[in-house]
Amino acid sequence: MNLHDILKTPHVYVEAETSNTIAPRIVQIAILDAHGTPLLYTKVRQTWVSPDSTALHGLTATHLKNAPSWNDVLPDVRRLVKGHHVLAYGADFLNKSFAFSHMDSKTPALQVPAVCVMTMFAEFNGEWSKYRKSYTFKKLAFAAHSFGYTNPQPNDAVQDALAVRAVAMGLASVGG
Repeated sequence: MNLHDILKTPHVYVEAETSNTIAPRIVQIAILDAHGTPLLYTKVRQTWVSPDSTALHGLTATHLKNAPSWNDVLPDVRRLVKGHHVLAYGADFLNKSFAFSHMDSKTPALQVPAVCVMTMFAEFNGEWSKYRKSYTFKKLAFAAHSFGYTNPQPNDAVQDALAVRAVAMGLASVGG
């Protein structure tokens, strides 16, 4: 199923900010409906956030100490993605973030068969990496800008999800 067809089915956009890139725990998550309306937008309590991640999204463990836990947020996440195509920029990293968040919470793992808009954009952009033998991934800001969208607040889950929506709609409009 191509992206144009996926956008005609029930779908949501999911983006998350994380504690780090090696063993990422979700510190902020947003789920938007097909029209870009936030269905869920929340911080998630974590006890540690790497300085590199804080430099990107501005969140520290102190900022998160009164946020709901992953266990608190998980039922809403499960309910909102159920029966929907999930579109994300970096679907593998999103699932990795879910997996590490679950390790701490001792809950059954959430693994969503997400549509990776980043992979689709890389193919559309057409920059081939001889070293990786695949298309080169581009940052979300670059992809969104390619379709005339400027993210007013990068590294915020809602704003990034809106950027993913702009890329998905742009790709679909050109036959993606």
